[in-house]
Amino acid sequence: MSKLKQNMMNHHAGRTKSNDYWLASLSHSWIDGEDPSRMNDFYTSADGISARELRESANE
Repeated sequence: MSKLKQNMMNHHAGRTKSNDYWLASLSHSWIDGEDPSRMNDFYTSADGISARELRESANE
């Protein structure tokens, strides 16, 4: 599970270096009426995923 989380974080770190990522993220935040600062919570959210939550999500 830790390897999966590390891969997710590495992938996200690479994506944040592109303008396309930021444009899409800010656009989605504006369209959905969400606070754009939520993008800063990715690492906390990814780190908090449990194996049980992942299994439940995969089964949906």
